[in-house]
Amino acid sequence: SYSTLLVAYGDRLDQPMIFDPAAGVSATSSVSDYAASSIGWFEGVRQQASTASDAKEALASRSAEALSNATGVNVDQEMSLLLDLEHTYQASARMMKTVDDMMTALLNAVG
Repeated sequence: SYSTLLVAYGDRLDQPMIFDPAAGVSATSSVSDYAASSIGWFEGVRQQASTASDAKEALASRSAEALSNATGVNVDQEMSLLLDLEHTYQASARMMKTVDDMMTALLNAVG
């Protein structure tokens, strides 16, 4: 029956098996132990990647701060001012277009 087969599969999970040593865990262990070791290894790799990412982020932040201090230019402030200038230009261009349209309509009405 299927229940006997399922119980046999369950029992095999705890029996020692031979795994490839290149995986970085013990070469002979049960499937359950191998899975636990694999999860532990993966968590270690994730922590290393997270630490490296944090270090790179800190380095980038310090480099930007050093550049700002060396040049006397705050990049964030300059970008904010650039966006303000762009919005002012857009508003002025719309106003000039409106004035031009009004003058054209006035000259067409008079002439």
